[in-house]
Amino acid sequence: MCNFDKELEKWDLLMIGSDLEERKSSTLHLANILKRQGFKDSLVDKIKKDMTIGETPHGTHKSSHRQEAERQIREDPYIRDLLHKIYFFDYVVFPFRRDVLDEKYQTNFWKTPEV
Repeated sequence: MCNFDKELEKWDLLMIGSDLEERKSSTLHLANILKRQGFKDSLVDKIKKDMTIGETPHGTHKSSHRQEAERQIREDPYIRDLLHKIYFFDYVVFPFRRDVLDEKYQTNFWKTPEV
């Protein structure tokens, strides 16, 4: 039996956004984690620099394909519902904000009523 959610406090959750401003915050968080783990300052500095230097060649957050996919998610309720179902428990287990989800998925609808 998986008890991943019971052990979650042992982990540092690092959420990395797609744009530079979001990455700056994540980079500082990661640097603090690495320093606590005993990484050399020179390596931590290199990682911080590499994470904030610019876009990676494989980045997709500005591509027309991503923009089209995001449009479909916004406008097609069927696709959006499938994605909600796929990722819903990530929002339950991790401290993600559920207010960005469709109304049904903002509730604890999956729980059975206690008798």
